[in-house]
Amino acid sequence: LVILLAAAFSLHVVVEVILHTPIVGSIELFLAGTAIYLFAVTSLGILLATVANSMPQFALLSIPVFVLMFLLSGSFTPFESMPRALQAIMDLSPSTHFVRFAQAVLYRGAGIDVVWRDLLTMAGLGAGFVAIALYRFKAMLARQS
Repeated sequence: LVILLAAAFSLHVVVEVILHTPIVGSIELFLAGTAIYLFAVTSLGILLATVANSMPQFALLSIPVFVLMFLLSGSFTPFESMPRALQAIMDLSPSTHFVRFAQAVLYRGAGIDVVWRDLLTMAGLGAGFVAIALYRFKAMLARQS
């Protein structure tokens, strides 16, 4: 909720008021997509927490995963210039779909009819990460008892 409020504040105050830049797309659609993206990334974090045995291991595991996911999402480097194998791997990252979604909504004014695939993919990845994390957690509890 805090991140969503900060994103809405940034769009309205910083972009529109301070920078005097009009936002072409729907802010409500962008915030809904951001909520789905936060679910997917949080689910990935929970999955990584089930892989690590301790908090320091989780930190060492999550830093390269999230940094690489962010750097290769298409926000800094064009997604199309990456090798095909890396593109296929990065299609399993919610960040790639969020960058595509956010650019379409905020820059081009795309509606739900254009970005629904990215929203559905982010939600599916999040649900998959949660399902795998729950499976791993249940298996861990079964081993302990």
